Amino acid sequence: MKEFEEKRRQGNSVDLCVPNLADDQELRGFVGWLEGLSASPAVAHNLVCMAIDIRQVLPKIGVATLVLDCKGDMFNVEQA
Repeated sequence: MKEFEEKRRQGNSVDLCVPNLADDQELRGFVGWLEGLSASPAVAHNLVCMAIDIRQVLPKIGVATLVLDCKGDMFNVEQA
């Protein structure tokens, strides 16, 4: 949770939403500020976990499936 909160306020959603502006530190700072205001740390963490927890769905998939995780990503698969 602590790691999530630290990353949440860094404007990392810029990388996902507008990757061509990822080097814009002013935008990243503004988005980080908005991320901090969007929800409490606990609520934001729960929303992210709800959005990416696919464990219940995987057994229902009838074809070979590969789940990828990127080191340093905002979402930590190891905590799932």
